Amino acid sequence: MVLIGLDKLPNLVYIGYMYIKRSLEKDLKKSLFRGKIAIVYGARQVGKTTLVKKLAEDTGVKFGYLNCDEMDVLSKFHEAENSDALRQLLGENKLVIIDEAQRVKNVGLKLKLLIDNYPETQLLVTGSSSLDLANEVSEPLTGRCDEFWLFPLSAKELWSDSDSISRERDLEKWLVYGSYPGVWSLNSNEEKSTKIKQIASNYLYKDILKFNETKNSE
Repeated sequence: MVLIGLDKLPNLVYIGYMYIKRSLEKDLKKSLFRGKIAIVYGARQVGKTTLVKKLAEDTGVKFGYLNCDEMDVLSKFHEAENSDALRQLLGENKLVIIDEAQRVKNVGLKLKLLIDNYPETQLLVTGSSSLDLANEVSEPLTGRCDEFWLFPLSAKELWSDSDSISRERDLEKWLVYGSYPGVWSLNSNEEKSTKIKQIASNYLYKDILKFNETKNSE
């Protein structure tokens, strides 16, 4: 099981060596420790994990990180059939990040059990397959969560501290390659093209197809 505290936090992925403050950060921070789960939706590679880890670090409290892409973490969630078993996943942390939560079966019910029985622990949840996660949590977490959407870097986020010359130089790159953090940080045009194609084929097209399937089934 991957459950780590502040002293074992992996290095955050910044743009180059600089963390770019996200517009969502202020509202998300305000939602913490108010007795509700904070859920951050967004496509893969938009910076959800970087954002929530940065927020957890800024709180100064002991926190844990559960990555549901890890099979051992996923197994622990699936094996936990009651609130006592789920409590073991939280440890002694005041805040717990549950990353890629859409992978957990009955995730809405399990999050409900956690917030109802252990409201003193702040849960900070992310989901890349937003349709899956939103559908799972909509009913059981009614009134129990605050929901947020994170998108690729906006012009304001990228250039809030830049001069006009820098903005003009970067504008063409932004228009051609977009503003996914992982693409923006690359140097060569070839690397950028390869990365954006990987994001599109591995994640975005799948989400579009899933959305179309859901829409047609209604």
